Amino acid sequence: MLEKNLQSLNEVIIGSSRPDVAKLLSRLKRDGRVKRLAPRIYTTNLTDAAESIIRRNLWTIAGNLWPGARLSHRTAFEYAPHDGHVFLSYKYTRIIRLPGVTVHFLSTPASLESDYPFLGSLGVSSLARALLENLEPDKTQGNVAKCQDAETLEARLEAEFAAGGEEALNKLRDDARTVASQTGHGREFDRLDRLIGALLSTRPARCGQP
Repeated sequence: MLEKNLQSLNEVIIGSSRPDVAKLLSRLKRDGRVKRLAPRIYTTNLTDAAESIIRRNLWTIAGNLWPGARLSHRTAFEYAPHDGHVFLSYKYTRIIRLPGVTVHFLSTPASLESDYPFLGSLGVSSLARALLENLEPDKTQGNVAKCQDAETLEARLEAEFAAGGEEALNKLRDDARTVASQTGHGREFDRLDRLIGALLSTRPARCGQP
């Protein structure tokens, strides 16, 4: 029954400390029915490259190996690797390299009620929190940009204005103020406040128009 259950899963199987699971995976690997992609990560797909398998199952893998992690910084906007890198907020700061993807873990304040659920045990930073994270002064993690550039963030604010007008931006500013008080992003909130103020000062009031 255990073997049937394992092989009925998707193409990726996550190893376990359970002796029966470990023993079964060892036998399946020895028999050439699964292959090991990385520590604790196995697949029944014996033909595709490890990089391809990891990438298309990345969030399933992350949710099983690092439950409670949260997509943060640029990954909270992109939901996918950027130049092969993703950024997750977790209980420690570390870099883990998988075939085709490098996972950057950032030790940050715990998830908030305002953050969003994503997939399984994974969460994702709320829009307000993601904007603050992307305005952090230290833009790199392991020589890789963890934050989107200023032009991209300004374009996101433009999109919020286009969708909901001044009311939407003011609500976003209020949400960010609350988040900043919980996460210590005071300086980042000041920057966001200035960006929103500058945007509103250059856009005519919509007067309730769609």
